[in-house]
Amino acid sequence: MNGWRIFVLSFIFSSARNCYQRRMKNVAALTILIALAMSAPVANAADCSQAAANAASSMGGEVLSVKAKGDQCVVKIRIPGKNGEPPRVETTTVSG
Repeated sequence: MNGWRIFVLSFIFSSARNCYQRRMKNVAALTILIALAMSAPVANAADCSQAAANAASSMGGEVLSVKAKGDQCVVKIRIPGKNGEPPRVETTTVSG
């Protein structure tokens, strides 16, 4: 009877150890994924703001909106119409 208890207890402890090891592998993988996501190049708001202003200035328009997309900035620019035409909106991508 004593041998049976030892067998059952050793089985329970080995199962718990295996579960813990799998959990730690999952935690390590998640940590690596988070670190990679945080280290990816991302255009910050100040860079996009300046890049959008430069793009609008070179096109003779005004900035309507700016969105950072990775290391690029998507800029909507309102350009005044010429010869009585209505203004147009152009979307351009610039590096941030």
